[in-house]
Amino acid sequence: MIAIAVMTSPAFACSRVGGPPTVAESLASADEVFIAHLVSVKEIVMKGPEREEGPILEGQYRLIEVLKGKPARSGKVHDLPFGPGNCSLGLMVGWDYVFMIKRATEFPRLRWVGMFSGSFPLGPYREAGQSEESELVEVRNILKAQTSVKQTP
Repeated sequence: MIAIAVMTSPAFACSRVGGPPTVAESLASADEVFIAHLVSVKEIVMKGPEREEGPILEGQYRLIEVLKGKPARSGKVHDLPFGPGNCSLGLMVGWDYVFMIKRATEFPRLRWVGMFSGSFPLGPYREAGQSEESELVEVRNILKAQTSVKQTP
């Protein structure tokens, strides 16, 4: 019984004061929001002032649809290796994702898509014209509402 408790304790390591941001908060703070197909993932070692502790994964994507901002047609996103409690999104080659990218000031070359970015997987084997996942419908509705709100000078 003690072994089970010890094995599950890392699952609680990923936390944030106030909890994770809402979808609306993630969308409002994101510079880019887009749907992409992940085509490859590799482990990289950061050098220079942007060096991180431990391994970092770099995923190469192919753009499917732009929802906000101006992401590249193909580009890179960054995450931690998937593990219990480490706030990783879990990059899976062959899956489609909604990526929400906020430009980092501390590490400007990195485009983090971890759990607290608001990014989420749509899964594999998505076909054009099939009905959209409820999460993606929610993202579209929130973005539409955010962009239709008139800004006062």
